[in-house]
Amino acid sequence: MTMLQDERRHNELIVVSLFVFGIILSILLISLAFNDHFFLAPKDDAEKYYRMSYDVFEKVGGNQQGRILVPLLVYLLPIDHYAGFGAVNLISLFLLGILFYYYIKKLNFGRIEAVAGVLLLLLSPTMIYTTRNICLVDIPSFLFILIAFYAMLIRNEKLYLIILIIGVLNKETILLTLPVYFFYRLSNSNAITAFKSTTIVAIPALILFAAMKIFLQPPPVPAESLIKAVFAYYKSVGPLYLISQTYMPFGSLWLLNIANLKQIDNLFLKVSIYIMTLVVLIETTLLGGTDVFRIIFILFPIIIPISLYSFKIKYPSIITYSIFFVTILFMIVSVIYIRHSVLTEVGTFSAYYSNLFQILVLTILVASQLKNRDRSFKMLTPQ
Repeated sequence: MTMLQDERRHNELIVVSLFVFGIILSILLISLAFNDHFFLAPKDDAEKYYRMSYDVFEKVGGNQQGRILVPLLVYLLPIDHYAGFGAVNLISLFLLGILFYYYIKKLNFGRIEAVAGVLLLLLSPTMIYTTRNICLVDIPSFLFILIAFYAMLIRNEKLYLIILIIGVLNKETILLTLPVYFFYRLSNSNAITAFKSTTIVAIPALILFAAMKIFLQPPPVPAESLIKAVFAYYKSVGPLYLISQTYMPFGSLWLLNIANLKQIDNLFLKVSIYIMTLVVLIETTLLGGTDVFRIIFILFPIIIPISLYSFKIKYPSIITYSIFFVTILFMIVSVIYIRHSVLTEVGTFSAYYSNLFQILVLTILVASQLKNRDRSFKMLTPQ
């Protein structure tokens, strides 16, 4: 029996790996059919990481200075540095897709839901953008965050500790998972035990982070000046831009999360959704995060699974029709807004990929409704 189970798991891993590989290959080929190139030349943040791949400790300035892991890996690879970033990021994307499948299953979803979750992850606008902007370090960062969530879910403190230490060398956003770890432990034990466990796993990563801040990065901006600068930026870009940047990472999955909120039967997701939403809000307002759509996307281990409850419950018609209507309305508004604004690289990507993502979400919603209605019909049919 054990051998049969092992064989099934092995075969499932092969199928999932081929599926994820096929999705990534399709993204590249389809995009190349409409663009002269898929990967973007390094600029802004990406240009700093590219320079660091030649000298990891070069004074490039900003928060990028301490994010040495990916530039170091690229430096060590015996290939062209641009190709090195491609290798590191695409391998990370491949592993991210595979692990996300098993993460969804660990949350007590079935294979269909897990496959839908992988599609929603890999085809999300933020993931497409970070894949195109190949010299960024976001994809490995998403991978580390997912491993951290998976480690919490299976209660593996050693794995969580290791991934915090490695992850903080790549990007400090991995530290945003610590509040989830504390409150999830608190929900299963007393406050002293939860605090002790959190302190033990946090100290090595925090020491390493502090060391990089002290020795590698320029002096930090005073908190008051940072907050003023962030709000001045938000004021300059305007509310419509902020709304679009907030909506874009998950689109109508936000609506599905609101509809499914009362249906969550998983303690881990219940704890995570409120804590991580608060953490991301603090990150984007008080801690100086202005790349809103990339920061918000770290919520993917929570937002996507909650959306998948659509496969488990049967919505009242009014909620289903409302989600359809609002999603299509946002798609129309998005197209109109982009057509009447300057078509920047990010704007163009938003117009194409964000709306394609909405179509994917609507397709999954229809599939889940058909599945639920079929299940309800079978339950009512005399056997």
